[in-house]
Amino acid sequence: MDEKIVNFIKNYKFPKTPPKKANIFDIGIHNMYENPFTEILLFILKSDSPYKKRVLFIKHFIFELTNNDIITESFCKKLNIEIQVITKKGKFIDMLIYNDVYVLVFENKIDHILNNPLKEYESETNTRFNSQNKLFYIFSKDECDTNNKWENKLISNVFSKIKNNLTFDYRNKWDYIVKDFLNHYIKEKIKMTKKELTSIEKNLSKFMEARDYLEQFVKEIEEHINKKLKPQKKIQRANWDGYIWLILKPSENEFPKIELCLYYDCFFLRIHYDERSGKNETELTKIVGNKYSQWKEKWLEKRGRIKVFELGFKNLEDTYKGLGIQWNKMKKIYK
Repeated sequence: MDEKIVNFIKNYKFPKTPPKKANIFDIGIHNMYENPFTEILLFILKSDSPYKKRVLFIKHFIFELTNNDIITESFCKKLNIEIQVITKKGKFIDMLIYNDVYVLVFENKIDHILNNPLKEYESETNTRFNSQNKLFYIFSKDECDTNNKWENKLISNVFSKIKNNLTFDYRNKWDYIVKDFLNHYIKEKIKMTKKELTSIEKNLSKFMEARDYLEQFVKEIEEHINKKLKPQKKIQRANWDGYIWLILKPSENEFPKIELCLYYDCFFLRIHYDERSGKNETELTKIVGNKYSQWKEKWLEKRGRIKVFELGFKNLEDTYKGLGIQWNKMKKIYK
């Protein structure tokens, strides 16, 4: 990799997103992921909602999803909503919005990778709503790769449009709550000065070259892992909070898995075990090794006995070694 490009990117003063004031949702739903998000939408959209601008919210919410006046008008007249809809195989559809003519199916993705049985959701919806027209959405904070049937809609874009078309007179508490909810998921855009814009235009070729180097670097890591560990399932790639993650799984199940994070100046591994390992927390701690610290997240605690361990590394050689050791241990336990 060209050292000049590396030093240029490392030392370039990029424009920064303006600081955002914390509100009740920054405090109240931190690290709780999809469920509170979905439940708050349910509260706003349901027919007995105390929010007085409910229909106006529906109008702009549905139109930004569908870009269709007929569908929008249909839901303004009648809208039913259900969340955490269980399928015949015991999986959960995040949210269904429906009436006598249309059904909107949602998989809400806030902060982790899309890894859901979308075909099963489609089958369940087709069985339950045989005659209605169906639309499927991945409603996410960040862009997701999906198939042709499921359309990816970014929460920030949809919520920005809703906020711009609503009025907030603050005659009751729900105006405050709805505005804070929208603001929490709206990404602030970077406002560049003329000097910053000119600098970026001048150095555009360097940014593009750096992007190509980064992509090449990540692909070489994937190729090395594939060659050494030979995982049967394709390595997944995710981008969370600006960092690149590579996810390895020994089976089709969501867990167990190993996540490799490519941080700015280091790497770290995150090891996930579930109850099917047959090991308790003490046993797993010994298996993973005492150098690894236990990492806890509220949304994982709700999923059952998911145990997660993580460790940072300063270079790729040590990272590959640690990954190989943990991968072999995991395959042996889940054999």
